[in-house]
Amino acid sequence: MKNIDNLPDILTAKDISEVLRISYNSTLKLIKYNITYLKLGNTYRVTKINFIKFLQSDKSREAVIKS
Repeated sequence: MKNIDNLPDILTAKDISEVLRISYNSTLKLIKYNITYLKLGNTYRVTKINFIKFLQSDKSREAVIKS
């Protein structure tokens, strides 16, 4: 498991899934619908700052992963 303090400044979906302990596919859905992201080719990247802002926001408590 990764600690937020030890994460790089730009996170991959895999980084986020390990921190949140959710599946990779669920992480992709979470990113697409709830977190500001950059899409580079076929990969989603999230800045560490945006990830932390998401965790601190009301949005994180209301996040629903759409099927």
